Amino acid sequence: MSKGEYFLLSRQDDQALPYLLRGLAIHSKLNDGNEIVRTVLDIADAYNGLHNDRQALRFAQEGLALGLETHARQCMRDAYKILYSVYDRRGQTDSAYSYYRLYIQTKELLTADQTKGRFAANAYLGRIELLNNEKLIGEQRLKIKDQQLTRASLIRDVLIAFVVVVVLLSFLLIRNNLLVRRNEKLMNENILKELQRKTSEMEMQALRAQMNPHFIFNCLNSINRFIVKNEPQAASDYLTQFSRLIRLVLNNSKKAWIPLEDEIDMLRLYLDMERLRFKDAFSYTVVCGNGVDPSGLFIPPLLIQPFVENAIWHGLMHKKGRGLVTLSFFVENDLLHCSIIDNGVGRSMPARAGTQPASLHKSMGIQITRDRLALINREVQEEKVMFSIEDMVDPSGMAAGTKVNLSIKIGKP
Repeated sequence: MSKGEYFLLSRQDDQALPYLLRGLAIHSKLNDGNEIVRTVLDIADAYNGLHNDRQALRFAQEGLALGLETHARQCMRDAYKILYSVYDRRGQTDSAYSYYRLYIQTKELLTADQTKGRFAANAYLGRIELLNNEKLIGEQRLKIKDQQLTRASLIRDVLIAFVVVVVLLSFLLIRNNLLVRRNEKLMNENILKELQRKTSEMEMQALRAQMNPHFIFNCLNSINRFIVKNEPQAASDYLTQFSRLIRLVLNNSKKAWIPLEDEIDMLRLYLDMERLRFKDAFSYTVVCGNGVDPSGLFIPPLLIQPFVENAIWHGLMHKKGRGLVTLSFFVENDLLHCSIIDNGVGRSMPARAGTQPASLHKSMGIQITRDRLALINREVQEEKVMFSIEDMVDPSGMAAGTKVNLSIKIGKP
């Protein structure tokens, strides 16, 4: 078909015709309607060029019938043109004029269709261009909107970052201020604690200083009695033990806490001195229960001596018969318990006797001890040392002595 149409356009009709006929046979076999009409009209045109009127009319009429059947105006136009040309060459004027009119009408219709098609195409192209413009405008709007959103997002991020920075700076400033205040508070508390510690230490030293003259005064009175009674040997022995006791008292009074072992040694010296003065009118025992390590337990110095002194002076001194002082130590529930027990006349008889020096002597020793214990407990902010005094009675209800209970929390000084 391509070769046939090439020769046909070159008006080499005799060479075009064989190719066109072979093409028609192939299209007929394929039943391709559009190509059959096209090929039939090409064959009619070739026969017309060869002035083979009979074959030209035959194929032109066949092409016209197929064009009318498919309403293909272009095929109808080409068929009318071939028929008009053949009849005009044969001198059949009426037929030629009739087909010429049909040719012109069909051509005008095709031109109108083409014009409408152009208008439709132009309108379609305009519509497409309008849509493209709208699309471009939409894309521009979207781009502008995206830029606005990006700018708004950037502004928002900057504001958020600014707020975060302000919050962090505020937090750091507040935290720094709180830390400064806390450090100042801790510093003030440390200074206050140090002042309280030094005050307590000075008060404790003052109380121990009060205890030492008080104790020494009593011992000197005892030595004076031996001298007045003309007992030089007893006075010498007493003075020897007194010097040893004073050395221990002076050494221990410089410390806030001493081993229980040192306190017991000092108590033994003191009890031996009092036995010497009262000519063995009483005896004493020291009992350390299980769990008591005198070298590993610490107590305040001169804590037990005032109670032992009271037991002798206000309990055993008024007793008829031999007296007994018992010192016992045991550990229970992380507490060191100390008991000072005498079998004297108790606290009621010295009170009835009402001797002013004895009452003053007793109250001074106990009051100083109470003050010392209050300072010790205040220093550690708890009851480190506690004591109580019990009046003991016999089965008949008579006074049978006094018992002092001391409780000291175990711990290193």
